[in-house]
Amino acid sequence: MNDLVFDDYGIRIISEDGRMVAEYDSGESAGSHLIRHYISDAQAEQAMRSEHDAYLLAISLEGTPEVPSPNTVGPNATIVRDGE
Repeated sequence: MNDLVFDDYGIRIISEDGRMVAEYDSGESAGSHLIRHYISDAQAEQAMRSEHDAYLLAISLEGTPEVPSPNTVGPNATIVRDGE
């Protein structure tokens, strides 16, 4: 179950199956995309304090592995269409 915990300061925090996920835009003018990272409860609380704290969290997550979007299809997925 996914629950929206916070959506402000340019960051969205979601609880996905008991784990916190931070989502924010890559900020690129062309080719912008959604970035997702697992974060701790303490990091979530920090990001909710202020816009500056949310920015500091995003910067601290640079270079760490991203969490795939729940709508992302993996390389070994089988796509099934209606009627097939």
